[in-house]
Amino acid sequence: MDDEPTLSGRLAFLRTELQTWLTGLTFASIAEQSSVEDKINRNRENARHLGCAVVTRSSRTLLIPLVVAILMSAASSPLLLAQLPDPAPSSVVVSVTDTTITWTWTAVQGADHYSIWCRDPDGTYGPQYFKCDQTALPTYSVTGLVPGSWVERKVSTNDNLAVTITGTLLTGETTNTGSGSARDFQMAVTPASATVDAGNPANYSITTTPTAGFARKLGFTCSGPGATTCILSPSSVTLDGSTPVTLTVTVSTQARAALRPDLLARPMFCAVMITQLGFGLMGIVVVVGSRRSQHRKVVLICAVLLILAALTACGTGGIGKTPVQGTSGTQAGTFTITITGMTTDTVVPTLSHSVTATLVVR
Repeated sequence: MDDEPTLSGRLAFLRTELQTWLTGLTFASIAEQSSVEDKINRNRENARHLGCAVVTRSSRTLLIPLVVAILMSAASSPLLLAQLPDPAPSSVVVSVTDTTITWTWTAVQGADHYSIWCRDPDGTYGPQYFKCDQTALPTYSVTGLVPGSWVERKVSTNDNLAVTITGTLLTGETTNTGSGSARDFQMAVTPASATVDAGNPANYSITTTPTAGFARKLGFTCSGPGATTCILSPSSVTLDGSTPVTLTVTVSTQARAALRPDLLARPMFCAVMITQLGFGLMGIVVVVGSRRSQHRKVVLICAVLLILAALTACGTGGIGKTPVQGTSGTQAGTFTITITGMTTDTVVPTLSHSVTATLVVR
């Protein structure tokens, strides 16, 4: 299958055709103007009328080449090339090594080439974007970098002059698997452990320190046990490459529901009560022993029923069981609080670190 002509090829062909047409029209207009001048000389009586006609006709014939020239200028202008869209940001794929960053994107149909625009924060190319390279294929690489280097570029289709607004951003950071210090960040937590009663908050401080000039935006998250709330202030920071930043972590706990005191739940109380009932029963038997048998039987039945009720209360039923801790609120125990910091910008690679602290709830 034959390859389709590129946009530049089609424009070059159009310019050639327009130039040929312009040349023909120019010679025709000159010949026509000479013929009109001969007619004017032969008929001076109608010079005024013929002059008006000639001027009008000559203006029309000379206007055609002028319009053609304007169209040719517009056709050769870079603005026409900017009509194609820039590469889609979502199609950009970045791969990095210690010394190389490579971007690849989905080709734009009809593109003749892709312009690369440079602006590095270290001042190599200055604060503004300008065209520093171009590529015919939908891929571009920066090589010979130092491990841990961060690079920013923009790519546009053909020669898009509005690249500072519409260009697709290309960013990346080389890895550092060899020797030396990579651009990264470190996290530390104080105190390492906090003890609180259920219902009271525990406070921690997280210090984030950049290394090797790390200057990127970080977002933080926190996780803990059930029935707790973890709040970070602030929840995101932007490091400047050298200054440590401290944030506060507050872990709120929930009070547990209070349990009703129940003296009957104590085994010692049951034993004392049964013992006293036994002695009381013996006293009753002695007191009523000399009385009539009918009264004695009634007293003994009542005493036996009282003892059975006491045994039932201590051995079965809700009031005889040992109370357990309530299910609502933060349970007592030792728990781990995890705080994670992660880069949230579009620069690669994505970096993430975590620290842990201990929470003891009474």
